[in-house]
Amino acid sequence: YCDTQHGTLFLNRCFCHPAHTGLFCTERSWIVNSHWIEATEHCPNLSRNITYDPNDDDGRYRYNCYYSESSGISQVPRAVWKDAQRQELNVWKGGTQTQDRADTHINSFANYEVLKHHVFGKTLEIGCGPWTQLRWIAHALEKQQRATTGTVLSWSLQHITLLEPNGENYMKQVPSCSYKDGKLLGKPI
Repeated sequence: YCDTQHGTLFLNRCFCHPAHTGLFCTERSWIVNSHWIEATEHCPNLSRNITYDPNDDDGRYRYNCYYSESSGISQVPRAVWKDAQRQELNVWKGGTQTQDRADTHINSFANYEVLKHHVFGKTLEIGCGPWTQLRWIAHALEKQQRATTGTVLSWSLQHITLLEPNGENYMKQVPSCSYKDGKLLGKPI
C-alpha cells in the first residue's frame, strides 16, 4: 500500500513526496539532493504552507526542497513550474541557436546506434524544447544509413506527437524552432 498523504501511487509504484522515503513513503527523510540538511530549517515548504516568491534571491534550496530519494524532482508547486517555463522561454527566444547540445547527446548516445533497426511508428517526445531531439536522432540514423548503404532508406516514423508546455510560445517566439510550421521531419505534429 502507498501512504497517499506522503506519496503518489503511479504505475503500481509509490513515488514519495519530498522529505519522505521508503517503499511505501512512510519514513521521514532528511536528505535533500545528496546534502544532509535539516529539511525544516532550509526547506520551510516541507513544514508549513508558504507562498513561492520567484524574486527571492535566496533560492539556493528552492529545487532541492522538492527532491525525493526515490524519484528525484518529480513535482514542484505550480508557481515554481510556471516560473521555470517563463525563464526557459526567455533563454531561447530571440537567440540564434538552432539546437540544444545536440552534438553532446549524439556522442553520449553513440550516434543512437542502438536505434538503427528500431521501428518508430507513432512517436512521442516529451519536453522537446524548441528543436527536439528526434530531429537529431533522425539525422544520426540517416548518416549511418548513408555510410553503410550509400543511400538513405525511408525510416519507419509514421506520426509525431510533441509534448512541450512552451511549444506554442516557441513556435511564435523562437525564430529557429524546428516545428514552427506545424511539421517536423516533414510530418505534421
